[in-house]
Amino acid sequence: MNILELIEKADQALAEAENLVLNDYETSVTFFRSGITKLCQAYLLSQKQTEFPEDLLILFQKCLVVNSEFEEIAVEFELFFGAIVVKEDPEILIDIVNEIWDFIVDLIPEFEG
Repeated sequence: MNILELIEKADQALAEAENLVLNDYETSVTFFRSGITKLCQAYLLSQKQTEFPEDLLILFQKCLVVNSEFEEIAVEFELFFGAIVVKEDPEILIDIVNEIWDFIVDLIPEFEG
């Protein structure tokens, strides 16, 4: 899969997650996780990395090693991994994921959307 395909798959997963967040929170978290994973993979691919850990936390840590700017969204990742805590207010989860999306796509030079 190339960078733009990964971003498209991420966008689809995040859109599905937003559609589900009010009625099926746990499934929406799974879709959010899938979308963020694909975004991280797209970023790493844009940096000529081809090995992608399956675990999202390890994937984020790899992004951080490649680019220390990822430290700027470390709090959002921590909040995302504590997603069950914000279950009472799904809008918070959506905001966290949108912050992660904006940050990562801004670092991908091939992304023009």
